[in-house]
Amino acid sequence: MPAYEIRWSRKAVSYIKRLGPDNRKRIVQAVDLLALDLSMQGLDIKPLQGRPGEFRLRVGDYRVIFEPDHAILLISIITVSPRGDVYKK
Repeated sequence: MPAYEIRWSRKAVSYIKRLGPDNRKRIVQAVDLLALDLSMQGLDIKPLQGRPGEFRLRVGDYRVIFEPDHAILLISIITVSPRGDVYKK
């Protein structure tokens, strides 16, 4: 049972649906691991500069931008994009 609930944004879900099955599976599995262990052991996670409270999870060539809320045990997935596009506003 995951320690954290995952809430996907519409933007993230829309992008995930357009990916091939292999990439989609890798990203969803990485997010599921994140929900089980937010201590981030074994995952490539870094805080985003200039965006307090937001982190990025690297999954191959893709980046998952998320914001954890430790008070209510929730991880909000903000966006999923290729590395070159994810940091643009």
